[in-house]
Amino acid sequence: MAEYYFLVSSLPTLEKYAEPFWSTDEFIESCEDVLTPRDLSMVKSLKLTPFQSDSHDDSALSKWNEWEICLRNKIAKARAPKLDREAEGDLLPEADSFPEVDKAAQEIASASNPLEAERILDDLRWNRADDLEACHGFDVDKLCAYKIKLMLCEKWSERKETVGVEKFNQVIDSVYSD
Repeated sequence: MAEYYFLVSSLPTLEKYAEPFWSTDEFIESCEDVLTPRDLSMVKSLKLTPFQSDSHDDSALSKWNEWEICLRNKIAKARAPKLDREAEGDLLPEADSFPEVDKAAQEIASASNPLEAERILDDLRWNRADDLEACHGFDVDKLCAYKIKLMLCEKWSERKETVGVEKFNQVIDSVYSD
C-alpha cells in the first residue's frame, strides 16, 4: 500500500461542525497528482451515501460502505413502526453487523427533532471515520477517513438558519393555504 506522507501531513485540520478550510473538490484536486490511479479512484468513489458493491475487501471504502448500509438499515427498521409500514422492502443487503449502530438507531428514531437526530447521526459517522483512520497514518485509508470528515463539515456549513426558517414558513403557508 502506497504511503502519502507529504499529502497527509499537509491536510488542514478538520473540526466537527466547523467551516472547512477547503472543499471536497479541492481535496480531490490535491490528491490527483499524488495518488495511484487505484487509490484515487477509491477516494473519489467514497460518498456519505452507500452503494451496492460486491467488493468486501479490507479497505476503508468497503468498511465505510458496509457500516453505512448497516446504519441506514437499522434506522429504517427503527422508523418503520412510526410510519406504520414494513421496512423490509427498503433494506439493502448487509455484509456485517455493528453493535454501536443498534443503540444509535434507537436514539436517532427517538430524537425530539430532526436536527437532533441529524447531529446524533453525524456524530456517529465522525466517530466511525476516527475508527477507520486508526493505525493508518499516511495511506489511502487515512485519506478516505479525512474525506468523510470533510464531507460532514461541508454538509453542516451549508446549513443556514435563515434558509431553514424560510423553507419552514413556505411549508406552513402551503399547509394552511389549502
